[in-house]
Amino acid sequence: MGKLRVGCALAMALATAAQAAAGQPTTPPASAPRKAQPLNMQRERLGSDAFGELARARMKNGDCAGAIEALDAAIRASNDPTLRRDRGACHEQLGHPYPAIDDYRAYLTVKPDAPDAEGIRERLASLEQSTLGYSSASTDVPGDVDAAGGPASGSDESARAGAPRALRAVAGAGAASTFDDDDPRDGKLRRGRGVSLSPVFSEHKWGSSPALVALAPGATASFGDSGTWAECVGLQVRYAFGPSASVFAEAGFEHFNSTAVDVAVVSGLTSQIGYELRFPLAPTYDDQLVAAAGLGFEHLVVQPNTAQFSSVSLGAFVPRVRVGWRHLLAASAGFELSLDAGGANFFRYANFPFDSNDGTTYLVAVNAALVWGL
Repeated sequence: MGKLRVGCALAMALATAAQAAAGQPTTPPASAPRKAQPLNMQRERLGSDAFGELARARMKNGDCAGAIEALDAAIRASNDPTLRRDRGACHEQLGHPYPAIDDYRAYLTVKPDAPDAEGIRERLASLEQSTLGYSSASTDVPGDVDAAGGPASGSDESARAGAPRALRAVAGAGAASTFDDDDPRDGKLRRGRGVSLSPVFSEHKWGSSPALVALAPGATASFGDSGTWAECVGLQVRYAFGPSASVFAEAGFEHFNSTAVDVAVVSGLTSQIGYELRFPLAPTYDDQLVAAAGLGFEHLVVQPNTAQFSSVSLGAFVPRVRVGWRHLLAASAGFELSLDAGGANFFRYANFPFDSNDGTTYLVAVNAALVWGL
């Protein structure tokens, strides 16, 4: 038995020596420690910081084109909003307004209270005004910023820097989208929604004189009789529901012409509410055809020139139709020329609703207005 043990020990010693001579390990290798995930994250942060430092160094040297290339790489690896701000400044310096607007908006969306936010808002407003014709809310989330605050198109944005977002297709799994929130055609006076104000001047031509209606029922007046012509100044308020439909209300002061031989002085209130349709004559909506139907009301006071008659108040409901042309000088300003036609039957308030012995009289009105979108 002892010889057997000595033989086994000798065999094991020889086997160990053979393994050592062959260069094989004599003990099983220990498991290599795995690198912790935070180290990988730190490496990524160090990479984005390096790109950011490189970009800012190039900016300091006046190399904005090179800085944009470095910033594109940094933004792909980092959510730091200041990178978007710096890239926006580079695009602005190079005369690329659309990507500069996008980057400034992305920065202000994430950092609305940053120490330099007010200055960035001013630069953004200036870019929007000069490029788009108006200034929108500075904290709107731009259409090509993803949920993490990074760019949806990366360095491709630099290659398309001179093109508006309306012409930049957004890549995705489905069909491309070309809708642009900054399209100037979406203004209140074009195809957008909102309120507008219009100071209005109108020249009214009536078929008969309200003074004759009140004081001499049945009398007729000639076309050129000054008592059948009236000037009106007023204000219109309009709300647009979208590209083609609006409602409006207008009111103004109306004064009829008179001479020394006229029997009375007539003045009062003219008003109208209506529904308007707009039809663009150009893709930009700079020129539009306007058509409207409404119901007007006239409140007139007839003040006789002699003691033989006393003052009389008249009223009239006036169904009206309108056609016109609107031309926009800017995104929120323009002028409008239109023509109204309608008919009315004046009545004394004491005998409402039917009092006049005269038949229905016609109205033709020529209107000129300035239009401002609020």
